[in-house]
Amino acid sequence: MRTEEAPRLRELELRHSVDESMPGIFLVDPTGLFDAAVFVPRGLIPVLQHFNGRLTCSEIAEVLSRDFGQAVTAEAVARVAADLEGRSCLDDERTRASIEAIRQGFLASAVRPMRHCGPAEYPRDGAACAARLDALLDERPVDQKASSASSVLGLISPHIDLQRGARGYAAAYGALQAAEDSAELFVVFGTAHRGSDCVLTVTDKSFETPFGVVDVDRDFVHAVGARLDREVKGATEAWRRDEYLHRDEHSLEFQVLLTHHVQRQRQRPCRIAPFLTGALPLGAEREPMVRSCVSALVEACRDVGVDKVTLIAGADLSHIGPFFGDSGAVTDKDLDRVRAMDGALLQHAGELRSDALQATIEADGNPSRVCGGTPCWFVTEVVRELGGGAGELLHYEQAVAEDRSQCVSFAAMSFPRPPSDQA
Repeated sequence: MRTEEAPRLRELELRHSVDESMPGIFLVDPTGLFDAAVFVPRGLIPVLQHFNGRLTCSEIAEVLSRDFGQAVTAEAVARVAADLEGRSCLDDERTRASIEAIRQGFLASAVRPMRHCGPAEYPRDGAACAARLDALLDERPVDQKASSASSVLGLISPHIDLQRGARGYAAAYGALQAAEDSAELFVVFGTAHRGSDCVLTVTDKSFETPFGVVDVDRDFVHAVGARLDREVKGATEAWRRDEYLHRDEHSLEFQVLLTHHVQRQRQRPCRIAPFLTGALPLGAEREPMVRSCVSALVEACRDVGVDKVTLIAGADLSHIGPFFGDSGAVTDKDLDRVRAMDGALLQHAGELRSDALQATIEADGNPSRVCGGTPCWFVTEVVRELGGGAGELLHYEQAVAEDRSQCVSFAAMSFPRPPSDQA
C-alpha cells in the first residue's frame, strides 16, 4: 500500500485475547471471507483506530508521532495496512468484490450448505454424525429433569457449540425425541449474530445436513409473507433483505441438524421454516410490524394444524467476561448475578409473559449480553397465541472457561400443546 492511500478497516468482529502472553485483539470475519482470526498485538491497536478511510498513511503517521512523542514513519503504517489488505481485512474494491461474489453465489443457490461441520462440532459423514448425536443425546445426567409433557409445541434450546452445550441440547432434543405427537413442521428462530435491521429474516433455501437435505416448507413461508404484505406494505422485501446472513449462522444450523436427526430416528417427516431474528424494539408487543409478524405466524401455524407444528428457539442467554469485553475475570459473584437474572427471564418465558421477558433482558441496557432474547420472545408469544401450556425448565447451565475469561449460559425448556379440543 502506498503512503498516500487512506486505509479503511472493514466491519469485523473484535475479540479480546485472553492469553496473557499475547495481549491484543483478534479480528474475526463474519462474512466467511477468511476463516482464521487475525491477531493484532496491543501495540498496533492505536494504528488500526485510525484506519477509517479519512486519513492517509502519512497523515496517520503524523498523528501517531504527535500522540506518542516519538517518530512513526508513514512506511511503517503502510506496511501494517498492506498486511491487513493481504488478509482481506480492509474495505477495498477487491475485498468488496470477493464478498459480493460469495453473497451472490449463496443467494443463487437452492440449498444452504453445512458451514459448521468438522472435528470440533459434528462429522460430515452421515453414519459418524448419527453416532456423535446419539452420544450427545445420551449425555443428559440421570438426575436432570425429564420433560413430563407428552407433546412439544415449543422448545427453547441452546445455540452454543455442541461440545459445551451438550447437556442443554440433550435436554431440549431429548424432550422432542420422547414426545408422543405428530409434528413434522419445525418453525425455527435463531439469533442473527451479525445483526439485522429486520426483526425476522427468512430464507426459503433447503438446509444441508449429513443426513441429506431438509426442505423448507415454502407454502408456510410464503403464507406468512403474504399475510405480512397485506398488513405492512413492503414487509417481505424488508424481511428478505438480509437473507445472506443465513449463510454462516450457526444458531439455526445446530437446531436443524438435531431436529433432522431426531425425526429420522422417529421415522417421521421433517420440514422447516427458518427465521433469523434481529433486535426487538422496546414494547415489541405493541409495535405494528412485530404484531403483524406474530399474527402471520399464528395464522400459518393454524392452517397447517397446531398438532403438526413445533416452534424452536436457538437461544443462548448471558455472555460475560474479558472475552466479551468485560474488565475483569469472571467471579463467583458474577455467576450468582447472572444466574439470578437468567432465572427471572426463564420464569417469564415459562409463564408465557413475553413482555416481561423482554423487559428483564433490556433492563439497564442488557449488561450480561443476552443474545437469544428475540427467538425466545417469538416462541413464547406464538405458543401463547396458539393456546400452548406453560413452559417446563429442563436444564440450566453456565459454561465457564477454566481461566475465567468467559461464561456463556444457556437453558432448555419445553412447552406442551393445547388440549386436543382447544387446538
